[in-house]
Amino acid sequence: WHWHDEIELTLILSGEIDYRVNDTGYHLRAGEGLFCNSDALHTGSRVGDSDCDYLSVTFHPRLLGGYEGCVIRRKFVDTIVSSGCSSLALSPEEPWQAAILSALNQIYTLSQERSELFELDVQRQLLEAWSQLFRHWAEQAQAPSDPEKIQRLRVILAYLHQHYGEKITLEDVSKEVGLCKSECCRFFRRQMRQSLFDYLLDYRIGRS
Repeated sequence: WHWHDEIELTLILSGEIDYRVNDTGYHLRAGEGLFCNSDALHTGSRVGDSDCDYLSVTFHPRLLGGYEGCVIRRKFVDTIVSSGCSSLALSPEEPWQAAILSALNQIYTLSQERSELFELDVQRQLLEAWSQLFRHWAEQAQAPSDPEKIQRLRVILAYLHQHYGEKITLEDVSKEVGLCKSECCRFFRRQMRQSLFDYLLDYRIGRS
């Protein structure tokens, strides 16, 4: 689990992936994709025993909208980034979503060729994808996640990630987030589908 200021567009090239953004889960297959908004909690894992290959295009909103206060940023970028909607699944069956997935495929091809105009061509494809997203945003965007709940989860995760190399007790975590120990355990399990200390063990193994 992690989060960052950048927007992330993902295209599944092969296999299947279980992708979670905040409190929404997606089961994505080859040819499908996902929009993950800036600052959204997210994680992914393969489904079954087969490998999952995917392309993740991660970029800061500045790449699309330029400087703060720019009309493009204010009108077309901030509208989506600040909407509170954390994610949107992309299907090749929907024409406008297929256009976004096609742009991601083009970026993948461009990354293999690395022509003299590579960066400009990538930005052009991103702008095309964003144009499609903007045109259909109002009809597709999901209701925002509960910001208080998501912030509480971030506090717990940030504490675990920062102190994973030390001895951590349930009392330490519950005090950090301002919950009693039993409610802290229940809250974490509801959101993460595993116990707090199972997650911590997995994170320690991953870091090692």
